[in-house]
Amino acid sequence: MKICTKHIGLFLHWFLSSTLLYPQNEFSYRIINENVFTYNLVSEDTPVNPENILDLSELETINRFFPIGTLTKDRLKVQVEPRVFVNPISENIDFAFNELYVRYGISDAFYLTFGKERINWGTGTVWNPSNPFLQKDPFRLNNRLEGVSLTNLEYIFPRLTVNLLFSPSEKLNVSTFALKASSTIKSLDYSFNYAFLGDGRQQFACDFSLGTDNFTFYGEGLIRNFSNTGLVDNSGSVTPIPPKNSWENARSEFVLGSWLNTFIRTILILEYRYRSDFNTQNSIANFRSFLPLNLELYDPISMGQHSFFSQIGYTDAYSKYNVNASFFYDPITHQLLCSPGFIYSGENIKLEINPFIYSNSLSLYDIQGRVILSFFL
Repeated sequence: MKICTKHIGLFLHWFLSSTLLYPQNEFSYRIINENVFTYNLVSEDTPVNPENILDLSELETINRFFPIGTLTKDRLKVQVEPRVFVNPISENIDFAFNELYVRYGISDAFYLTFGKERINWGTGTVWNPSNPFLQKDPFRLNNRLEGVSLTNLEYIFPRLTVNLLFSPSEKLNVSTFALKASSTIKSLDYSFNYAFLGDGRQQFACDFSLGTDNFTFYGEGLIRNFSNTGLVDNSGSVTPIPPKNSWENARSEFVLGSWLNTFIRTILILEYRYRSDFNTQNSIANFRSFLPLNLELYDPISMGQHSFFSQIGYTDAYSKYNVNASFFYDPITHQLLCSPGFIYSGENIKLEINPFIYSNSLSLYDIQGRVILSFFL
């Protein structure tokens, strides 16, 4: 911990010194302090958590601190975003960097990025199967996710942008290589990418977004030679994922969705996801029968091949208030999640209120309530 603190101190010293000594630099910062309060009505009748054997708490609170700084000088950009999570109940402190990278423009068309950065590939609102690095948080679309350590080479052609990414691991054969080519034709944005994820795992993916002023249709999909899913057999055992990755039994996944301005300042979002290698009906039946032994396969939103998401939201003319309602539904297991929400955005403050209402026998909770109070400097 002392070594980590020393390196952080040296970096911040260099970062601030560069800013102060060279006034021609462009420096911007923002400090975000989030206070999260959660109430959980634990369901003790569900087979997932009978008599609360998971020892889930009714009340939870956490403080999240994000000091964000950006320094630009000519073709050089430095982005730093540490995060500090403080749990006042358990008195635990978690420190890490969400982002910490250096971006340099070798020319007007060629850029090199090195460090830890978020990679936001894909057009899906909730699900991004074409993204080989990160997935969005379906319970909070504005969540600040942690980036990945990588080297990113970007070359901008007149009508095409190409990205070559390398995310290292301890062994080269389990490191990630990814290549993406993206372009635009009038109101159509589209891209293709390939990723090698280590141990022979590979995937080919594409995405698109076709938009007008009042309507946007989007989608993304992939085909891969591996599976992330283990099925539950009749004895309650989880079938291991085949150790050999092969294109003979390729798996596919895709997302289709749309944004629609239905009325003045009212937006309707509809999204559908399909996965060919997720749990079958027989596997789901076995999963239910042998809970909670196979709890590692639990998904609070969907246990089947099909998932639906919809949201309708209204924002006032000054973009200060937003009232919305989100729904997740799995037609195979009949899992249903309803989440009405309210957001107030002031100049230096933001308030988010979200209850989560579960309606299925696989829930860990009957109801959850979350309040997030954020301060910005």
